[in-house]
Amino acid sequence: MEKQAFPLLSACRVLIEYLGKDFLKELNMAFVSIGQKYGFVSIGDYFRQQMAEERQQLEKQFEEKFEKQFEEKLEEKLEEKLAEEHQKIKEAVEEKINTARKMVSDKKLTIEEASAYFKLSKEEIMEK
Repeated sequence: MEKQAFPLLSACRVLIEYLGKDFLKELNMAFVSIGQKYGFVSIGDYFRQQMAEERQQLEKQFEEKFEKQFEEKLEEKLEEKLAEEHQKIKEAVEEKINTARKMVSDKKLTIEEASAYFKLSKEEIMEK
């Protein structure tokens, strides 16, 4: 079989050289199936249509699956970041309260001054 394919290949090369690539492109674009030419749906046309529809469905399913996975991953990452930020805020508030308590207990500030400076209520500073 390889011996038969070789002359065909060389004939194609000669044809491409003789006619030129542009002419072959035009010839390929001018091709219409029998069904298109005579106005009916041939088996080949039907098969190509089915393949195109299946390809579109698969692409749509892939896109939906990819989008869903992407959204889930994004949501997980956002929840992790949000939890980290909440923890940082909680630690910062605790540190602020402890600093205010220490300054009041060391008599560096009165409770009213600490409350105004740290923007905390007197109850938050006194609580413990």
